[in-house]
Amino acid sequence: MQAPGPGLLATALALCAALPFGAFAADADVAEAIEANKSYSIPALEIVGFEVLVNRYNRYFSNNKNDYKVNWSSVKRNLNSGWGTDQDPFKTNQLGHPYQGAMYHGFARSAGLNYWQSLGYTFAGSLAWEIAGENTRPSRNDQIASGIGGSFLGEALFRISNLFLEKADGVPSAWREVGAAVISPATGFNRLAFGDRFDRVFPSHNPVHYTRIKYAGQLDAAHAQRGAGGFLAGIRPAGQR
Repeated sequence: MQAPGPGLLATALALCAALPFGAFAADADVAEAIEANKSYSIPALEIVGFEVLVNRYNRYFSNNKNDYKVNWSSVKRNLNSGWGTDQDPFKTNQLGHPYQGAMYHGFARSAGLNYWQSLGYTFAGSLAWEIAGENTRPSRNDQIASGIGGSFLGEALFRISNLFLEKADGVPSAWREVGAAVISPATGFNRLAFGDRFDRVFPSHNPVHYTRIKYAGQLDAAHAQRGAGGFLAGIRPAGQR
């Protein structure tokens, strides 16, 4: 086997010299700062507070108000009863529950916890909701959708939110904060409520990403000037010639 020539070695050394070691060092500094400021208690309290707000909202404004009339009796009954499978609509089970779980995950992740720790908070938050957030029988499919599916969705939203903060070149900082909060409301809440403690942007390590926004529309109108009828006389119903 032929040994690499001087030209190949020189090229390899040049590429190594060009690697962004400074960027990696900066990422390490940010990671250390996030680790130093992380909190276990803040996201736990936020999840409980969020569940109370969701319960109160549904108690007074949802179509199934009685399902959210919880008390100690309903909590004890759910603790002692077996788990079942509910038949809620698709938008509730496959959209609402994962998004609620994503909020739990976002609270923990933006408070400095890693993915696996945040997954634990998400699963525990969903478990608490099934037992104490509703008076109906705890549901296995809801626990999976919120406690596991919510973590998958929440991690994606958390990373996209941080990437928006990191990569939105030319966008004013206030608009970046608003955009990040729209993508991951829990992340935006912690950045606003706790300021410097949770304002570090999660290091993305410069991932390849592609963004495209498309707008489309169609407007069809017929216009004929016909004496006194004017413009209105020239608008014909669809299919009429």
